[in-house]
Amino acid sequence: MTLATLLATIFETYPAFSERRIAISGPDIAVESRAATPVALVFHELATNAMKYGALSNPEGRISLDLSTEDEMVRFRWREHGAHIDKASEPQTGFGSRLIELAVKQQLGGNYERTWHDDGVELVMDVRKSRLQEPS
Repeated sequence: MTLATLLATIFETYPAFSERRIAISGPDIAVESRAATPVALVFHELATNAMKYGALSNPEGRISLDLSTEDEMVRFRWREHGAHIDKASEPQTGFGSRLIELAVKQQLGGNYERTWHDDGVELVMDVRKSRLQEPS
């Protein structure tokens, strides 16, 4: 399986994907079945939150997901555009945030940083390529 296939499978249930409001770019990286679950959990959580509160909660919103590799790391950059962020209320962290933390740090051996912009959230996640792929 590859990341493009996995991500398309996750996002195909969201109307925004068929409307081309979720764009994926970058190299197509092989991913083993053991790593597919934490990757799927992270991106399902992000897409669900985008539908409820973020860029996908309105028809103009969109998401870009850029993949890149450097040395032994794979970078995922999730960026929402067009969300209507309420500056008066601080973003809440809950079960979904803990799920992302567990998946990224413990299961995929990586780190992430979340940044709130005026028009949506950006999450940059770096994970070890060796956690995504079986050793050759």
